[in-house]
Amino acid sequence: MKKEMIKKKTIYVNDRKKIQLVLAAPKEKLSSGAKLVFLNLLSRLFGKATCWPSQQRIGADLALSARQVRKHLDKLVEFGAVIIIDKTNLDISTDGHHFRSNQYDMSNVLRLKEVNVIDKSEVATQNEEEINVKE
Repeated sequence: MKKEMIKKKTIYVNDRKKIQLVLAAPKEKLSSGAKLVFLNLLSRLFGKATCWPSQQRIGADLALSARQVRKHLDKLVEFGAVIIIDKTNLDISTDGHHFRSNQYDMSNVLRLKEVNVIDKSEVATQNEEEINVKE
């Protein structure tokens, strides 16, 4: 018989009202390109408040140049939807170029939520103990 260990975990979830404020911003404040970059970053969070795709990766996803992505990120920062945490660690690619990936903090448009999760490590440990007891 399996015993499931359910634990509480706090994760970040989208705050619909705050996200709608960003998406409903007038074109003069946030262009459609900036809103697409915003949605691209949101799609990378997975329950956390930050993500760190490169500007090249965002651009490839949205058919934008890295320069266009930077321009849209600047507008999102100015609007208060994104906080950029500059990463100073450099990665060197195989062709010798240096790439730096910033971290994007989206906590301004998120809220914390407590959820129940199954602790699989506890279940596995308990199952092993039950097998050892039966032998």
